[in-house]
Amino acid sequence: MALFTLPRTFAVVAALSLVACSGADPSTAHQSSPDQSNPNGDQSCGGLVSQATDFTFTTSTTIPTNPAPSVDVTVSDPTTVQALFQETNALPVLPAGQYNCPADFGVTYHLTFVTQNGTTQYVLDPGGCETVTIASDSSVVLSANPQYWQTLAAALGVPETSIYPYAPN
Repeated sequence: MALFTLPRTFAVVAALSLVACSGADPSTAHQSSPDQSNPNGDQSCGGLVSQATDFTFTTSTTIPTNPAPSVDVTVSDPTTVQALFQETNALPVLPAGQYNCPADFGVTYHLTFVTQNGTTQYVLDPGGCETVTIASDSSVVLSANPQYWQTLAAALGVPETSIYPYAPN
């Protein structure tokens, strides 16, 4: 088991500064909300979500003997892109505290959304505490849930078992 600790002030800071929109500097572009279960509320990110044109999904590993799944996908369907972007941004903030997480096998997924104004990148961990981190601000940690992994797999057009739950061969 891995031990994962978030500082006590994390939840307050995350709720006030969570990245939700691509384009400008992500650390200043997103909307804040006091509701940590949905840090972006129902806001549309100032219209940027409707400008999303595609997303890419790639995989990597930090353990050479433990290869990541061979999934490298680009999706350009605007409806699919927007739905996944909104669902990713609606993930709840991982509450502050100390966590005893399941094993993390070193595999990460990289999800990059492209809009007319730039990109927003996320790092997804299918093992351990199953976190989603905004690449430009690793202090913002979201918690993935089973529904999110199902939606992600459907958006990628791959069986869910090819990306989640992750277990080494």
